[in-house]
Amino acid sequence: MVFERYESIEKFKNEVEPFLEKNEVINNLPLGIVKALSNNITRYGDKKPFLGLVKDDKENIILVTIMTPPHNLIVTGEGHNLEEAVIEAVNYLINQNIKIPGVVGIPNVAEMFVNLWNHKTGSIVDVTMSQRIYRLDKVNNVADSPGKLRKADMEDFNLIKEWASNFVEDCFGEGLTDERAEKTALNLIDNKRLFIWDDNGAVSMACKSRPTKNSIAIGEVYTPPMYRGKGYATSCVAALSQLLLDEGYKFCSLYTDLANPTSNSIYMKIGYKPIADSIMYSFK
Repeated sequence: MVFERYESIEKFKNEVEPFLEKNEVINNLPLGIVKALSNNITRYGDKKPFLGLVKDDKENIILVTIMTPPHNLIVTGEGHNLEEAVIEAVNYLINQNIKIPGVVGIPNVAEMFVNLWNHKTGSIVDVTMSQRIYRLDKVNNVADSPGKLRKADMEDFNLIKEWASNFVEDCFGEGLTDERAEKTALNLIDNKRLFIWDDNGAVSMACKSRPTKNSIAIGEVYTPPMYRGKGYATSCVAALSQLLLDEGYKFCSLYTDLANPTSNSIYMKIGYKPIADSIMYSFK
């Protein structure tokens, strides 16, 4: 069992897609990133991505690792010899002096990786966020708030720049730099990924991202404090979810912060069903 690093995104994509697509909901994050990289989508940064995997003696994939600096290393895998594969990956990263800011993945894989990394490097490990992955196949009937869903445009730029930074601050305790917020807002608008719930003005937002073979994810759901408690986020996510299903996607997925019971309740009311947990660690 040996860790294999890939320089070619196309070769890596051809190797890992069939493995990841066996569980499209849980693997939406790595699948979406691999597809975006193969299509030269630049929202994952301009630094070279780290792409690697471990196979067993029968050429079955046991572990997949993806990192698009400065973001965390994504780990996903399965099999009775998963621990051995994680050891191979950790040893490779350490021996090659590859720095990683943290790890995200399903708890059993991520915890296995983090414990070994901590043991070998002495890094201080923090849990950044405990998350839950949801899947939606059908939108429930939910009461609409006043307003309607529309696609964001450049007239929304300054507002989206502010909201994008506020969203990140709500999630991680620190907002974006002005430059990063501008790039994020432009990317969301230019790629027609961002949608606004408009009630005589923008009151909530959500975006579509990471399309895969059968599904697409919803993220960046944000409502400013002054507009909360009025059902705008529920209406926004429900309408966007239905729009995406109508476009031909078989299902939608999303990640939630388990520390936010309000958002988890909203999504389940819309029709999202919990599939698995995910955990995000940071290293210091």
